[in-house]
Amino acid sequence: MNIWNREIFDALEKRDSSRVLFIALIYFPLLGASVCVMIAQVYGKMTMQRRWRAWLTHHLLDRWLRNGRYYNFIW
Repeated sequence: MNIWNREIFDALEKRDSSRVLFIALIYFPLLGASVCVMIAQVYGKMTMQRRWRAWLTHHLLDRWLRNGRYYNFIW
């Protein structure tokens, strides 16, 4: 996006209308690709967090309940 931004403003400064039109048409596929990458990044991060929390919870519960500790609890 930064390169696209530079190119469009350079073309506008040079008053090159064909270049501006070409760069403007590139914007929508570039925007779509950028959105897809961001969605994949957020999905991957959230999936990793869910899996980590599930693993940590199961791991800690397994350690806490090992060797019949649940029988040692006194009310």
